[in-house]
This record gives sequence, C-alpha cells and structure tokens, in this order.
Amino acid sequence: MKKILIANRGEIAGRVSEACAALGITSVAVHTEEDAGALHVALADEAVRLDPTPSGTPYLDATALIDVAVDAGADAIHPGYGFLSESADFAQRVEERGLVFIGPRAETLATLGDKVSARSAAIDAGVPVVPGSGGPVGGPVQVIEFGDTHGWPVLVKAAHGGGGRGMRVVRAASEVDAAWQAAGREALAAFGDGTLFVERYIESARHVEVQVIADTHGNVVAVGDRDCSVQRRHQKLIEEAPAAGVAPRVREAMAEAAVRLCRAAGYRGVGTVEFLLEGEEFWFLEVNGRIQVEHPVTELVTGVDLVAEQIRIAFGQELSITSTPQPRGHAIQVRVNAEDPGRGFLPVPGRIEKLEVPQRVGVRFDAGYRGGDTVSPRFDSLIGKLIVWATDRDQAIRRLLRAIDSTDITGVPTTLPAATVVLSSEEFACSDVTTRWFEMQIEPGLASSGGTSSATVAEDGGDGRWVEVAGQVIRIPRAGGIRGGTAAQRPRTRMNRGPAGPGAAAQPGEVRSPMAGTVLAVHVREGDQVESGDPLLTLEAMKMENVVRAAAPATVATLHVETNAIVEGGSLLVTVSPRTD
Repeated sequence: MKKILIANRGEIAGRVSEACAALGITSVAVHTEEDAGALHVALADEAVRLDPTPSGTPYLDATALIDVAVDAGADAIHPGYGFLSESADFAQRVEERGLVFIGPRAETLATLGDKVSARSAAIDAGVPVVPGSGGPVGGPVQVIEFGDTHGWPVLVKAAHGGGGRGMRVVRAASEVDAAWQAAGREALAAFGDGTLFVERYIESARHVEVQVIADTHGNVVAVGDRDCSVQRRHQKLIEEAPAAGVAPRVREAMAEAAVRLCRAAGYRGVGTVEFLLEGEEFWFLEVNGRIQVEHPVTELVTGVDLVAEQIRIAFGQELSITSTPQPRGHAIQVRVNAEDPGRGFLPVPGRIEKLEVPQRVGVRFDAGYRGGDTVSPRFDSLIGKLIVWATDRDQAIRRLLRAIDSTDITGVPTTLPAATVVLSSEEFACSDVTTRWFEMQIEPGLASSGGTSSATVAEDGGDGRWVEVAGQVIRIPRAGGIRGGTAAQRPRTRMNRGPAGPGAAAQPGEVRSPMAGTVLAVHVREGDQVESGDPLLTLEAMKMENVVRAAAPATVATLHVETNAIVEGGSLLVTVSPRTD
C-alpha cells in the first residue's frame, strides 16, 4: 500500500489526498488542462494531466485513468464520488489490470449500483421498499401505465449514479414525455448511462440514511445515521448526524436493515443505505456504493475516519470498530455551491475572488477551491462543505450560523444565504422538515424578480438577522419565522457578494440566457405560438438542466441558437412577438 491514484477532482479528490497523507501513502491526482492549477492537484503528491476526450469529460475515460495509474506505479485507484465511482465495469477493469479498486467488488456494484437490482436485493433481504417498476423502463408509455396503476405523482430515476442527477417528479401523464427526455439526458451526461426506472413518489417523508462499513473478514457495522431532508432538485443542501427526532427502535431497525442488506450482498468497503422515513415507517430508497458527500458529519460524531477506513478495507485490513459507536454531540454540514438562490439556484460558474472561512473550534471546511480559482461550467457547482460540531444540536445550529456569518466569499453567489434561512427557521429547529419542505416553504421566499446575483447575510444588531438574496431583504427573528424587510433597512453587509447579473439586460421581445451553458434542446420553431410557462429551450451547466420558459403569450419570431451551442450568461436566445389574443 504505497501509492493511490485518485480518479476524481475537486473537494473529494483533496479529501482522499489528505487521508493518504495521514496513512503514509503517496497520492496521485489527475487533471485536465483546465484543472492544472486546481486545489486537488496542489494537495496531491504527484499529478498527471489527462488528454482531452471526444466527450469532453476525461474523468469518465476509464481506459485513460487505468493507463495513467499503471504508468504512475500506483497500487490502487480511489474513484471518489460521482463520475466512475459506482461503475461495475470500471471496478472490474481496474482489478483486471492488477490494481486494487477502493470500493465494493464489481459484482456488488453491479447489483447495488443499479437501483433496479438493488430494489430486488432489498426485497430479498426483507427490507421494505417503495413501489416501483420491476426493471428498467423502456419509454414514456410504461411510465404512464405505472402512474395510472400506482397513482401519481411518480419519480423517474436514473438506474445508475446519484446526487439527484437524472431524477424528475412527474405529477400527471401530460408531463411524462418531457420528464423522460430530461432525466435520460442528464443521467447520460453525468454517469454515461441513461437507463431509467420509475417508482412511487412519497411527498411527506424524511430522507434518513445509514452509514455502513464492511471488510473482507465478515464484519459489517452500521456507523450511524444522517438526516438529509433539506433538498432542492433532489440534491441535498444541509445534512446532519445523528438524525434528530427518530425513535430509538426505528433508528435501530433502519441500522439492522442496512447491515442485513449489505451482508446479503457481500458488501466490501464504505457505503450508505438510504431510506425514506414517514412517522415510524421507513422504506428502502437506494444504496450508494461509495463515499458520500456528507460523510464528514458522521466522522465528527463518531471519530471514525471513513476515507482512511475505506482505504484500509480495500487492502484487506479488518474494521477498526466492531459495533455501532455511540454518537458524541451533533454535527451539521452545509454544501457551499456556486448557485444563485435568488434565481432558482441557477449554477453560476466564474472566478472566486475571495474565499475565507473562519478557523474556529468545531468548524471544518472541506474545500474544492481557493480564492482566485475559477468554477468551471463543465463540472458540478460544489465549492466546498462547511461543517460544524457541537455538544448538542441547538449549539451546532448556532455555531454554524456564526460560521456562515464570518465566511467571506466573493466573485460568485453561493447557497449560503439559503442555508441561513433554513438554519434560522422554527421548522428546522424542531426537526419538522421533509424532502419537500425546502421547495415548498423556503425557496419561494428566496425568489426575486430583480435578477441580480448578489447575496448577503448580516446581524441586525437586535433580536434577529437579515438575509438579502437577489435584492430581496428577509428578516429572520431569533425565535424563528421569516418576514420581509425593506432595502432601506438593510444592515451592514459582510458575505458573499456576487456579480451583478448575467449580462446585458433583456429588451422587450428578447429572451436571454440566465447563465452560461450549453443548449441541450430547442423546443420551439420560428412561427410557433407559445403560452406563458411554455418551454423554449433547455440549457445545461454544471451537470444540471434548466428550462427557459416563455414569460407571456407570444409568437416565436427568431431563434438565435441551435442545439449544442455554447452560450454565455445574457446571450440572446430567442426573439418573440407579444400576442394580445
């Protein structure tokens, strides 16, 4: 165990390098020409540049990654999360070249990495599952048949991958075709596989997951659980450990179910079994056969270095623990993404002018970028993860709010103001949050018609705090609850001032791009008549799709872009003529 190649980039690549250093192992980073000066490259002991690929994503080029590892003299490959981390084919090919794949065996990934076969494995292990299709879905017709049989809404999901990519909620048969096309495109772009399946969508559930580690000596241990219910677009925004307000017998039952499933599947390594929880009833959601983005909160409450554990297991060592550790205190993590909460969380690539995080007791920042780095539109928007630990949940919330207030990020907007609203809410304080809560209760209050990308958090000097998002000022009293303020009342500003907007202001009849990205689809032709809310184009940036819609009834006069065009923020996309009928 002397050298490990890290087949990833960003925050997780840096995290693996740190674990390698702690274990006395040489780390090898890979990078594109664009990433040559990235933080994960600086943190590694060695670095190798990947050649461009026709797909534009060298981090998905299995052959090149394995060749680089062999040439570098690596003993193993760590895939991180995303990209090829749950690819059974990649794991198999790594082992065939005489290298160690730091993750589950290929046959286990084939079973649990595929969400359809993972459901079957859960059923066989006696774990309750949400009603879903018995296999991959071949097209929109089968989705409609499932919805008519089991009831609407349903969830169309990528069979491979995770992180909220390739998922669409469908509430009626009329929405199926568009959702099907969008989910398939997104899954293919993110994971190289557009296979989809469908399951019943449970709207009022919490998202609770169990961290599991398993070695090759027959030991399988549930390390603890996490609550990840604060989500938008099926992507997690805030995670905490342990999950609050879960009855002890339910917590124990979920842990036992997770261990039972992993033991039956012959699991090896670090993995997460995800559940939906409603009251005291829970259902299996999926298995993530990799390290999770939110793993730090479990590390902080258990003292277990999960990445180091993952590496030791891959090289045949036994687990360092033999039973579920009793959590110590409480930990909460906020994902810091380069997204604009005031414009529907649009990804905003660009240069980070300043990035300063307070160095305090109980505060940890797992960074993917530094001040001066540029967030690329070709990858996801995660800048880093702000994590705190405290002796109890209330203290952890207060500590995290103070850490956010003291964080200084300029150049791009981030999701931190939205996190402040969540952390200051009475519902979050009471753990009264489901996976739909943020989108239903919080996100509408963040929306702004101003279109500015600025965002600010500050204390008001009295009994509350202010959050300004896209020109809208929201006051959050200390006791919880949200109410509006006026711009004239705005206090001192300290954090997260982003660019003023996406570019040239739209003139009457002009539809301009809200962000830099790629045109994935054009839904209209010149001369078409559209109604308010009708889709005009679909843009992709940072592995996420965003639909540009008509603001009012109009006739499409001129299309200024075509499919696969790369556009800048503010670029003219469509010219329309107003209709008065």
